[in-house]
Amino acid sequence: MQHAHINDRFLAAAASGDLAAIRVASSEPDFDPNAATPDQHGDNALHLACVGGHPEAVRLLIDLGTDPNAQNHAGVTPMHLCVSDDAEHCHPQCLEALLECDKVDSGIRDANGLSSEQLAHRLVREWELKGGRIEAGY
Repeated sequence: MQHAHINDRFLAAAASGDLAAIRVASSEPDFDPNAATPDQHGDNALHLACVGGHPEAVRLLIDLGTDPNAQNHAGVTPMHLCVSDDAEHCHPQCLEALLECDKVDSGIRDANGLSSEQLAHRLVREWELKGGRIEAGY
């Protein structure tokens, strides 16, 4: 049960962008960088850091071995969240941090059959149709 407690602290630290707490949790012997939330979403630490808008945490999590292509229960990757039209999730700095990683795959499809690349094109098109006004966090 110690393992779950370490991973809960790690996930909470990622969600809040607490770099020091991420480092402490990652130094524990039972640390799992790809632990998923035990809820209906199944997000990993990168999902949580992206939703929270913590690009430095995204970089650290990738350095610690967190899978940038992990899919939650809806097939959503961290990159999907970064190009979502939901203003709560759109954090271009986190997208930039993910793109710095040479392992990220923008072609992975979610449960609706959409890739993050398709979502990004849709977001740009919406932006253009609104006359280039900054919307949804961009």
